[in-house]
Amino acid sequence: MAQLSFERLVEIGVVGRPHGLRGEANVRLHNDKSDILGRVSTVVLATAAGEEHLAVVGVKRKGEGVIVRFEGVDDRDDADVRKGARLLVPRAVLPAPEPGEFYVDDLIGLEASVGGVRMGCVTQTRDAGGVEIVTVDTGAETIEVPVAEDFVVAIDWDARRIELHDIDDLPRERSRKGRGADHA
Repeated sequence: MAQLSFERLVEIGVVGRPHGLRGEANVRLHNDKSDILGRVSTVVLATAAGEEHLAVVGVKRKGEGVIVRFEGVDDRDDADVRKGARLLVPRAVLPAPEPGEFYVDDLIGLEASVGGVRMGCVTQTRDAGGVEIVTVDTGAETIEVPVAEDFVVAIDWDARRIELHDIDDLPRERSRKGRGADHA
């Protein structure tokens, strides 16, 4: 079994509601066919309050999801506290993608450009109902870009760059960097 290390972590799912009374929890995996939880010994549960490293002591399939038992989570209340936690594993334990495929998370850190002109850097990814979205931080604003043919021209893994089509009409948010506190 793979051991948890201090390398980059990748979100593979979200902890759902408790299952039963003994601390088991429903988990919705982003890839419902994945068997990764049966191949790792430890995972990280991440919430707004912080990260928790937990051993996986049991996994069983239930429909499109799985039921997981974590060491030290001994009753329904313990499991309920973890509801909504992001389930993370080290990137290295994931199987290699097929030729021509990639993990969306691997886009984090790529330089984003439009027409060969640097726009910024990909800082995060998220699922938006079946369409993956990358956030590009330009320094002045963040721009959300769907990972789809209409928006992505090419990905150059060797140059660590993602080339985008015109992104003028995409959602933007001004960066909070460098803003001072408001004074009344």
